This record gives sequence, C-alpha cells and structure tokens, in this order.
Amino acid sequence: MKRRTLTILVISFITLAIIWFLLSGRIIGKKPFKDINDSDVQSIGLLVIPPDKTISISERDEIKEIVDILNTVVIYEEDDAGRQYQGQLVQYSLNMKDGNVVEIGSYNPFLFIDEKCYKTKYEPCEELNSLGNKLIK
Repeated sequence: MKRRTLTILVISFITLAIIWFLLSGRIIGKKPFKDINDSDVQSIGLLVIPPDKTISISERDEIKEIVDILNTVVIYEEDDAGRQYQGQLVQYSLNMKDGNVVEIGSYNPFLFIDEKCYKTKYEPCEELNSLGNKLIK
C-alpha cells in the first residue's frame, strides 16, 4: 500500500512539473499581444536601424496590419543573447489610446518588449521586419 501511494505521489509530482514547464513559455510560448485590437492604438512610431529612419504611422489600415501581425507573435523564455546579436532592428512604438506606450523591437530571432529581450517564433518576427522595411520606403 505504501509503495502504491509513493508511486502516485511521484507521478503527480512529475505531471505537475511538466505542466509548469510547458506553461512557463519555454516550449509552448506565449502570445503577449493576442488581446490588442487596432482600435486600442492611436498611432505607431516606427524606427528602423539600419538605415536609421523614423516615421509615424496613423493610417488605420497600416495600424491594423501591424496589430494583426502582433496578434500572432509568440515569445518564449527571456534571453538577453539578443542584445549582442547583429542585424537590423525594426522597432514599433505603439501609442495606445489610454496613454500607455508599448515598445516592440523586432530583431529576429529575438523580440524586445519594453526593453526585455525574448526568443521568438521566426515567422511573425520576420513579418514585422519586412513590413517595417516596406513602410519606411
């Protein structure tokens, strides 16, 4: 009887550890912008380095396109390796209607959210980079 109880406890502990690991964002990931609507965003500042260009975006269809991509962004664990990464930074500053500003820097395969760096899913991050380059031209 004691052996059976111990087995159940061990299996329960392992199951809880696996669930915690999956929910922590290391494998499954999180969608931090899934609840943002384009109607929540007043305007967007866009900075692309290189070529070190900045524009302001207030057209509703462009804001919607950016927000639609942001809704698909998946981040994993926080990882500061992106701070030493070489490449192009495409940074979106979302000026929300409630007065908050959310800064999102796409530096594929990393994403900066309000100065914290995360590993990210490749495709949505690449879409943010491509769109940013298209919009500054």
